[in-house]
Amino acid sequence: MQRKASTMTAQQLKEARERLDLSQEAFATLLGYKDKSSISRLESGDRPINPRQQILIEQALDRAQSFAFIMKDIRK
Repeated sequence: MQRKASTMTAQQLKEARERLDLSQEAFATLLGYKDKSSISRLESGDRPINPRQQILIEQALDRAQSFAFIMKDIRK
C-alpha cells in the first residue's frame, strides 16, 4: 500500500520562509514568481499548495538554507 505524501500547510510554508529570514518578495523571486502576491495567497491559505509547487518550494527552501549556512560561515 502506498502512503500519501503529506502536503505542506500554509502555516508551515510561512514558518519555513520566516526561519530563513526571507521576505515574501525575496521568496517569490527565488521561486520564479513575478511578485509576492502568489506567496501571500499560498501563506494565507487562499490558494492550496499543490504537489508540484511543494517540490519547488522545498527545493527553494533547501537552496536558501544552504546559502544562509555558507554566508554565516563566511562572516566568521
